[in-house]
Amino acid sequence: MKKVLFCSLLFLLCTQTGLSANITPSPRVIFDGDSGQFSLEWPGEPAYRIEGLTCAVKVDGKWITPADFDDVRWTQTQTADRITIGRKGYEDNKVRIYELMCSGYGPLEYFRLRIERGFNRRHLAFQADAKAKRDYKLGGFKLLTPAKDGGIISLPGNRDGWTVFAESISGPWIGKIFWPHQIAESKEKTHQAVWVSSVQNDKANKTLAMAAIGGELWPTNFHWSLPEDQDAGLLLTIRSGSENELENIVVHSGRTTTSDAVMLGYWRNWMPQHVLINVGGIMGRHVRQGKPMRRPGIGWSSWHSYGRDVTEEGVIKAADAMKENMQEFGYDTIQLDGGWWPTQGLYTANEDFPHGIKWLSQQVHKRGLKFGLHISPFRVAPSDPRWKKNPEWIFQPYGKQEIDLNDEEMITTLDSIYLDGSHPAVAPWLADKFGRMARDWKVDFFKWDHHYGGLTEGDRYDPTMTGLQSHNKVVRAIKAAIPQDIPITRSMGYILGAIECYDSLRVGKDINHPGVISDEEPYANMTYGQTGGTLADVDTIKTKGLIRQARAVSQNFYLHDQVIICDPDATFASPSYTLEEARCHITLNALMGGLFFTGDRIESLPPDRMKILTNKRVLDMCRKGKHAIPLDLFSGVDIPRLWMLKLEKSTVVGIFNWLDDPSEDKWDFVDLGLAATKYKALDLWTGKEVRLSGRQLKLKQQPHTVRLIEFKEAGKQGRQIR
Repeated sequence: MKKVLFCSLLFLLCTQTGLSANITPSPRVIFDGDSGQFSLEWPGEPAYRIEGLTCAVKVDGKWITPADFDDVRWTQTQTADRITIGRKGYEDNKVRIYELMCSGYGPLEYFRLRIERGFNRRHLAFQADAKAKRDYKLGGFKLLTPAKDGGIISLPGNRDGWTVFAESISGPWIGKIFWPHQIAESKEKTHQAVWVSSVQNDKANKTLAMAAIGGELWPTNFHWSLPEDQDAGLLLTIRSGSENELENIVVHSGRTTTSDAVMLGYWRNWMPQHVLINVGGIMGRHVRQGKPMRRPGIGWSSWHSYGRDVTEEGVIKAADAMKENMQEFGYDTIQLDGGWWPTQGLYTANEDFPHGIKWLSQQVHKRGLKFGLHISPFRVAPSDPRWKKNPEWIFQPYGKQEIDLNDEEMITTLDSIYLDGSHPAVAPWLADKFGRMARDWKVDFFKWDHHYGGLTEGDRYDPTMTGLQSHNKVVRAIKAAIPQDIPITRSMGYILGAIECYDSLRVGKDINHPGVISDEEPYANMTYGQTGGTLADVDTIKTKGLIRQARAVSQNFYLHDQVIICDPDATFASPSYTLEEARCHITLNALMGGLFFTGDRIESLPPDRMKILTNKRVLDMCRKGKHAIPLDLFSGVDIPRLWMLKLEKSTVVGIFNWLDDPSEDKWDFVDLGLAATKYKALDLWTGKEVRLSGRQLKLKQQPHTVRLIEFKEAGKQGRQIR
């Protein structure tokens, strides 16, 4: 952990001045004549090189490499201002384009791979395209894949010092960090990341990171595997294509199909967490295109206390409780989640809302609060007679997924059907429907859910469109139809799909089963969970509740305020937790600086629980809108213990003990990301001064506890904390 200070100062210097610290010179692309193979090299002492790479395109069900084409040619072009793949940023002054053109195969006029090198830029940008000579079916692109006996990603030093980060297609909320050897041990699909992946050495400060910088055609998959010589490193394939490689699209004669761009870079002497922040900035510049993000206020959501049993009366009780006990602390939003309709996808109020949703919105507004609403834009009701008249609007997936009745994640999808966004009538119909809903009901905040239903692989009305293309068309149409100042958070869908239409993104699964303990104890029924403490325990410990949530949200800090505002799902002070466990949950969410909603039955919370939900010092920290960095994310722990939040006049550090046993630790200032030699320290939960021992913090912590400490440099003036 001694490296934190140097890397933090270096990162802040680079980002604040707009300069790039040239620790790693621009990488080189080295191509082997006209063979279709190439290598990548990052100069340095020693140089980092990946040899024996190639590319491929899937034509009529078969992967075709450059070796299958009659004519293969490499060219390179240098230009001072023409950025063709990676968007121009502060680190660009000129670029060089390497182009591999392949022609003379079957239905293709050509297949092309383009690699862009920006000078003073640590990463390369890749993009592939193919033009049809006659109609064919396209199944995807491999922008980078091992050629025969090549393509090994070397892991300098002891491979056990490296970890792999693999993000999921459905999130980001079920990604994973694992040791390379666990690829062979795990039965899960951990070896395939989607959108973002990296392999890093936490102690040596070396990271190879890659990410999609577009989301218009297919998901971008990063597939990791072990070579036959397992000590040699890892094999990597970067593929643009559907998750399970089942979907094909028809490409008509004369049409060109272009993959989304992908970046790949190697960083040395940077803390891996700061590399991911850098990667998030690259992604954000591409996919958001300058579109701003808006935060809804802090508030309350109905799902975790009520589920589908939510009622008009229950929402009014929550609004009254917020006005009376929480509004003065900044709580201002009441969000009605799923269950207000008779069945999924039928957007009329059920019998538990006798006055209708418009009336309910008015009642919330009369109390000086804002009204939020849950919808699932692609989900429709099977009982709706409209679909008998328009059956071609319904999406037909490849096989219907059977849902386990005990599966708390997927139970809300039972009997759901989804609209096919490729049908030309679907987007305008949905845009009109939800546009009128937003205006007529005076919605201040939307939670959109269940996007994945229309994204799965299957037969579409328009066979030339991918699921991502049809999804993006619908989302952009609805976004254009609703008032543009309404913040929107999205759950359950591909991360980069039309992401510029959203303000925030769920980065954790539902925290637990909805509902309360009992009528006698009307408190949200939360579970803390269990962890063994290390990456080796992740597969063997069955976790739920807060432990699972903490693991998921710790991996998404780099997205915050760059690609999207992070939404960690609701937080709880419920007596289902011990008081200290509740502090752990509230602290975790507050350190993220994103959406902050509680799911408690706030009208029945005991006073000591309401007190921690309204702690002004903690809420003020959250409202800064900045995300803490999990300092030990890649150190081998299951869930990070140390979180550092750098504010304008202070540094806040969260120190967790997630385990079932007490801990006793001695933290040097540099371990906590602190640069100065003398500090005054304040416990934000208690408001009491924390005693420091020289340049160290000594802590004894009981199981399931957290300390949230603000450090201010001694002798410097700062805001007074009361």
